[in-house]
Amino acid sequence: MKEEKESRGGMLIALCTICYFISYLTRINYGTVLLEVERAEGISKVAASMAVTGSFITYGAGQLISGWLGDRLKPEKMILAGLLTTAGMNLLVPIFTEPGMILVFWCINGFAQAMIWPPMVRIMSACPDGDTYKKAVVRVTWGSSAGTIAVYLLAPACIRWKGWKSLFFLCAAGAICFAVVWIKGVPAAMKRAGEARNRADDLEEEAAAQTRRTLEEFRSRYSKLMSDFEAASGHVNGELRKIEVTLSQLPRALDQTGAQLNELAARLEKKPEEKG
Repeated sequence: MKEEKESRGGMLIALCTICYFISYLTRINYGTVLLEVERAEGISKVAASMAVTGSFITYGAGQLISGWLGDRLKPEKMILAGLLTTAGMNLLVPIFTEPGMILVFWCINGFAQAMIWPPMVRIMSACPDGDTYKKAVVRVTWGSSAGTIAVYLLAPACIRWKGWKSLFFLCAAGAICFAVVWIKGVPAAMKRAGEARNRADDLEEEAAAQTRRTLEEFRSRYSKLMSDFEAASGHVNGELRKIEVTLSQLPRALDQTGAQLNELAARLEKKPEEKG
């Protein structure tokens, strides 16, 4: 049963892990090539860094809004919208390289990124049980770590290959490709995870029902045993009381018997004297 739950929840966990990997690629890639953007486009450090600050602000605010929307919209569709939006912003940044345009695009990207994590938590709650959910959270965080490592490896390679813009095109392409996989794969994954969860719930309910039946049977037998014990105890107590009464009368009966024996002995002693 444990293997079945893990296999049914495995596809969903894998999709969430890759999704978080892609989100990190498309979120922190700008920071990894910031110096190259400044050099290649002739942008000041302050102007180029404003996009990072703006993205940080919209990401934080977007988390609150996304959490509110997550209670009203399907989480898988929210994540799809976030993936497509972040892919679009990653495509626009290398095309429109003015500092003001980059700031606008990257602020939108920060908000789009905020549409990924809160709905993902809701999706992972479809895992068959608590242990699988914990494993899902751990493995999804692996995706963030892998994404960070990957983008720092890709950035210098892309700069040498076709310049900093190629990194954004590559990350955008990855987001678009995974968005297609997501929309096709996540409904089936959630269905399988839901079936495993329902089966686990049914088994737990069956086990609980069996426990209740066993407990009721134990209570019934205990009640019968106590009833029989009380009946036997009452009978024994009655017999003991009779014996107690009999024993309490025994000294008196012995005294009476002794008196009668003494009287009989006295009479026997008088008869020889009368004959003499």
